[in-house]
Amino acid sequence: MTLSEAAKQCNAEYRRIARKSWARTTREPCLSPAVIEPTNSPCKCVVWVLEKNSISEWTPTLDDLIADDWFILKFY
Repeated sequence: MTLSEAAKQCNAEYRRIARKSWARTTREPCLSPAVIEPTNSPCKCVVWVLEKNSISEWTPTLDDLIADDWFILKFY
């Protein structure tokens, strides 16, 4: 799905988005090392770097903006 489609579906609580191309293996896209939490806050989108258990801001590349391999993850 596109970034726009993923962001529209991501507005429910505890949802994040990531790209399949970020995954460690193609069989398990949920193994993405980072996921993005879209927000309407002036703080921008939040990136959760899972290996380091840290957060930072996200600056998308052109490839990120036009990609169609986005998917939604649900976190509890």
